[in-house]
Amino acid sequence: MQAYSGDSLSTPRRVYSVVILLSLILTGLTLLALPTISLTNATEFSAQVTRTELDAPIGYAPPGYVVDAQISSQNQVTVTLRLLGASGSAVMFSHVFPSGSFEISAITIVNGGNLFLTIEPQNGVYTQMTVFARIYQSIVTYQYSWIGVLVLGAAGLFALATLFPETVLGRAAGRIIPVRRIGLVR
Repeated sequence: MQAYSGDSLSTPRRVYSVVILLSLILTGLTLLALPTISLTNATEFSAQVTRTELDAPIGYAPPGYVVDAQISSQNQVTVTLRLLGASGSAVMFSHVFPSGSFEISAITIVNGGNLFLTIEPQNGVYTQMTVFARIYQSIVTYQYSWIGVLVLGAAGLFALATLFPETVLGRAAGRIIPVRRIGLVR
């Protein structure tokens, strides 16, 4: 019968070490690779009015920016988004909505210009309207990638300290991460 050496992958210490190492690697890669979407440079317009027509300038929309709006109205209304640029005026969106709340989803501005929102109630009657519109830019950032690099570095040190404790680098990593005190290495 052969003596048990304790270096087998099936030992509980080694299994715990591998599970911790894989968790660190997965966390580090997730933080490194997953983007965060940020909304920047928002120009906002909001109003709560009772009128026969709302004709409101929202603001300047540079190329590549996006516009969206949330509107609620007591009557049926026609909503029009118009862009006034160097090449003239263009209707970007026009739709008739029934009374109630509705949303105009993101519309990308191709050529820059001043954006106007017009809301006309059916038959020109006085209507209470609530409007929130904004012009913004969506930017994809990797703001947590530096944390991912740190976690992957810690995973490398942990791997050296637990899987290769007899090497020079493994002993040095073991001094940084106290795996002997935790009981993961003898």
